[in-house]
Amino acid sequence: MIVYKAVVVRSPAGVWFPDVEPRQDGLLLQSLIVYGSARVTYPVGEWVSTYDWLAARGYYLTAFSDEQSARSFIERMHLSDTAVVFEAEADGVLSVLPRCASVHSVHSSIRMRFIDRRVWPANTIMAERLRLLSCVWSKIVYLPLGIERTEWP
Repeated sequence: MIVYKAVVVRSPAGVWFPDVEPRQDGLLLQSLIVYGSARVTYPVGEWVSTYDWLAARGYYLTAFSDEQSARSFIERMHLSDTAVVFEAEADGVLSVLPRCASVHSVHSSIRMRFIDRRVWPANTIMAERLRLLSCVWSKIVYLPLGIERTEWP
């Protein structure tokens, strides 16, 4: 199944370099919102699975069923300067999403029935495995040689 994955572009040191294109040039394509021990790195063209501790709790990798939903999510989160959308292949797509919860809640097995009112963004899908295929959208602006503004791709 073809889906759309929003990922953040980071350097291995965790610092964003705005003058470097988001490719496999030593930059990391990682989970956009998930942090800490749940953060996933996505090498382009390779199948990626979630961590065993998340899978055991019913949480897998998320993406969007359409490109516009992925783009809208990035823009609503004000992450257009560091995030891109990749077309991706999904395997083992869940028919029903688990309850939306924070990483901390899932990690701690906390059930916050009345406090945690998070909902999945529109058109979110969850899959056991994802494989990034190609970048289809980016608003990352970089300054080549510090002179002019250009968009990639």
